Amino acid sequence: MDIDKLEYRNLQGLNEAEAAWPIEKDGYPEDEAASFDNIRYRFTSAPHLFYGAFAGDELVGYIMSTQAASPLVTHESMSLHDPQGTTVCVHSVCVSAKWQRKGLATQLLKKYTEAMRLYNKTASVK
Repeated sequence: MDIDKLEYRNLQGLNEAEAAWPIEKDGYPEDEAASFDNIRYRFTSAPHLFYGAFAGDELVGYIMSTQAASPLVTHESMSLHDPQGTTVCVHSVCVSAKWQRKGLATQLLKKYTEAMRLYNKTASVK
């Protein structure tokens, strides 16, 4: 399947967020990968910042972020989500092994940026 035919959207529900964990474990060294609990925390705290690429029902890549009040991303600012924060802390950009080397991470970043711009426009109207 072509990356342009994938569905790009925010993850919907904890089950989809939990599907990121095997991709995370395979994509990062053990000491750098987010734990299952961290993924759950980040999704429940900031679902609007958890964005994925889907081949049918299968999550094949994602971007996982939180917000921080600090203007610079630091280890401390990335440990907790601050819903009032204006800095987005990207924790992971990860693609499943069979989808790597196809430009999916770049496409995900483009779609994520577009989604965040739209989110900011609609959030500022409220």
